[in-house]
Amino acid sequence: MTREVLRVENLSKTYKKRGGTVIKAVDNISFSVNSGEIVGFLGPNGAGKSTTIKMVTGLANPTSGKIFILGKNMAEEREETMNQVGGVIENPDMYNDWSAYDNLIYLTSLHINKGKDYREDFRALENPSDDQNVIKEGDILEGKPQKAEQKKLSVVINEALAKRLEGKDNAFSRYVNAKKQNREKADDILKLVGLYERRNDKVKTFSLGMKQRLGIAQAIINNPALLVLDEPANGLDPAGIKELRDMLRQCAHKLDMGVLVSSHLLSEMELMCDRYIIIDNGVIVQEKTIGEDLSETTEGKKQTVSIKVDKIEEAKTYLEKLLGEEVTKVGITLQVKTDKETSFIVRELVKADYNVSSVEVVKERLEDAYLSVTKRIGDK
Repeated sequence: MTREVLRVENLSKTYKKRGGTVIKAVDNISFSVNSGEIVGFLGPNGAGKSTTIKMVTGLANPTSGKIFILGKNMAEEREETMNQVGGVIENPDMYNDWSAYDNLIYLTSLHINKGKDYREDFRALENPSDDQNVIKEGDILEGKPQKAEQKKLSVVINEALAKRLEGKDNAFSRYVNAKKQNREKADDILKLVGLYERRNDKVKTFSLGMKQRLGIAQAIINNPALLVLDEPANGLDPAGIKELRDMLRQCAHKLDMGVLVSSHLLSEMELMCDRYIIIDNGVIVQEKTIGEDLSETTEGKKQTVSIKVDKIEEAKTYLEKLLGEEVTKVGITLQVKTDKETSFIVRELVKADYNVSSVEVVKERLEDAYLSVTKRIGDK
């Protein structure tokens, strides 16, 4: 069942420069992201993309407006909402001398028994054979209280003890079970991002694409409802970009996660995303679902029509007068962007004694729509 994981309402962000000049980086924008979908967040440099992403991920506070994660107001329930947001902003951070598996296990350990942290009570000892430093298994199983000096000491966790603790309800058993669950979670995530076979290799041996996938694994290890990515394909080769695209689709669909991704690679965004939001000068200028006519703008619905006709030079002049639009010669065809129906164009050409071989509507690419929208706004 689809759910709304992110809702942005009338969000604005202003900055003050030296001298008192106020810059409005984001100006009263509203949009949403649903579970299971990938939404592309597009715009030129300085359009407000990064500022918006920082606000959504909690790295910057809005000047005005609201951000809701799973229906909860981020400003009022910050910790709870932030637990539902995973993000990779710029380059992912990780320990390069550790393996991919160790990096993920470390992150999962931060979430063990959140609210009451037993890691201090049951930290693995560097010298577990020292009788003075070992809490006896029998004491743990019988629930005997620990002495004050044993507060930060522990036993080494092993499979035999884990089996004996199965079904028990005490701090240590909960810790052991959480550790087991986190190992299984790390395995599942590494399989999802295609790094399971390299899980024991040090991160410093990874390619840029593998590091990017591990960064996303880190972002989703706690199973957030929303994943936010800023330029995730930067520096990747075509194969790496395709792997990233396929992986994000799996994250959205298998984990029922909403994904908000910013990128300048428009051709890849068109292949990857379900919906697009274009922002320019701090305002949203276009929002489209894939499959919609991308050429529809605030100026009215127009479509690019390709016409194969005889007497092509004469027909070009005739169509420009008829439609009041610029007509372009492309090979042996004419192309024009118009809001007129194709049936009208054919009828008028035939009436004017032109032989029409074919007429078809050319679907506008995302790149074309993007350039058209941002250029128009910039020219105002």
